[in-house]
Amino acid sequence: MPNKPPAIRTQLLDLLERWLEADEGEPLSPEARTLFEITVRGLRDLDHGEIPEIFELIKSKRRVSRPAEVRRLELWALRHEAALVRNKYMNKTKARREIAAAYGKSVELLKTWDNDLKSEPTKTSDFGNELVTSLSDDAWFEKAQLKMGRAKPSEEQILELARQHGKRRQKLRPKSKKGHGL
Repeated sequence: MPNKPPAIRTQLLDLLERWLEADEGEPLSPEARTLFEITVRGLRDLDHGEIPEIFELIKSKRRVSRPAEVRRLELWALRHEAALVRNKYMNKTKARREIAAAYGKSVELLKTWDNDLKSEPTKTSDFGNELVTSLSDDAWFEKAQLKMGRAKPSEEQILELARQHGKRRQKLRPKSKKGHGL
């Protein structure tokens, strides 16, 4: 009995197929239609055990398992730091120290993550790199929440989420044998 594809993949495939078949609204350009068809074909191929070109992994400089997840968790560290500063719970220096402690890392390492993510070119977004976009989105979302009468996240809520993300990152990338804890 074959394994079932992940539900999210099935949902995406259904959505793309409905868009391709829809007659209402503006028709897709030939280039957009081609990209949709390649994506749909690629998702179907994944369901049959083949990794199509559109979903092939690219080589990464990071030599860890799950490098994308590690990178996301590093991005979250900087987002937590920004939330503490944006909500005026603490200044940037203290916020970086608190987040470094929550992640079990050094302040210098967080600074390295910050520099790496800020200098990372983004080929998938027209809005700049992912760090800048994420911080902007976070600020916008918090303002929207406040307008709807919801409370801003507390200092403890932000730090607790940072600790959870820090634990997850530690599991994915524990301290190295040399003790660097990258």
